[in-house]
Amino acid sequence: MGTLALLAHDAASRRGWQLEFDLRPQGIVTDAQAQAAGPAVTSETKETARVLIRCVYGGGRGHPKDPEGLRKRLEKVFGMPREDWDTMLLRELFATLLELESGRSRSPEHEAQWLQLAGWCLRPGFGDPLDPGRIDRLWSLAQGPPRFARQETNHRALWVMWRRVAPGLDAARQTVLFEKLRPSLLLGDRKSHEMQGAAAAPGVLAEMWRLAGALERLEPARKVELGERTLALLDGERPPDHGFWVMARLAARHPVTGAVRQVVGRDVVSRWLPQLVRLVRSHGERASFAAAHAARRTGDRNRDISDGQRREVLSRMEQLAVPPRHVQLIAEVIHLGAAEQGALLGDSVPPGLSLAD
Repeated sequence: MGTLALLAHDAASRRGWQLEFDLRPQGIVTDAQAQAAGPAVTSETKETARVLIRCVYGGGRGHPKDPEGLRKRLEKVFGMPREDWDTMLLRELFATLLELESGRSRSPEHEAQWLQLAGWCLRPGFGDPLDPGRIDRLWSLAQGPPRFARQETNHRALWVMWRRVAPGLDAARQTVLFEKLRPSLLLGDRKSHEMQGAAAAPGVLAEMWRLAGALERLEPARKVELGERTLALLDGERPPDHGFWVMARLAARHPVTGAVRQVVGRDVVSRWLPQLVRLVRSHGERASFAAAHAARRTGDRNRDISDGQRREVLSRMEQLAVPPRHVQLIAEVIHLGAAEQGALLGDSVPPGLSLAD
């Protein structure tokens, strides 16, 4: 699925050519063999899982109804941690969550767990042919504020959900989210809705920043705004823990989604790099992670930093004894492993999928 095959004929010579066009979203490779090799889940087990979800959100009887324990109960039923749930299983669970979406209004705990599970089961927002429709449905249901707006946990869960599925959002929707984030992150507007009460809690703002970093289809000028502000925060007395990950995403030469046209210009990244490298001395591997992805070699001279700056960065990073893999990312054109893809994405990649970089 995801491939258009055409057969072209030359009437004069009677020769034919088969043409194939990959229609899958950029940035994802589906590994059917890897997915098939994962732990098998029987239809009976899946139905048991659906019953557990219905008991929490649909009023079923005979099972625990507390939403906060739902994930662990599902892991117990499947006999494996959530990181091992493959794409097909995740999307089936997402369908059940959508069916019972109204149940998230029962309590703050119900809504927070629903948002967390929905984002996890639809991550990274594409990879299955039906994901665009799922994204449409989720967008129609959850683009507003949480229903329990006085609860910090619910605000955090909402932003985490959108970060997890952000690679599947088109540029228009990513821009809508950016405009929601901008007053809080860039303007410091304490009078805005987003900056009042629970919505202004430090943990909520951290998740808003992580979502901003994941919006790869934003126009580069907007990413530059976010990057300049993040660097200013990293130079402050109390640099935020999330800042270096956000910079790695904003300055990345290899975008997770394959949206190469929207990468920040090499001239801007060349200006950011000295500060990131300087911060390695005081912040270690977190800072070198950001610097490595900002200077990562792609083989595309329109994205890569100059050879001279690359030599300078490599020399400095080696002096600072950063992880060898970070040096390798800068020096060579290499592909990320599954764990590295997960670190850059912010969550593990579902079994059977691999980000194309």
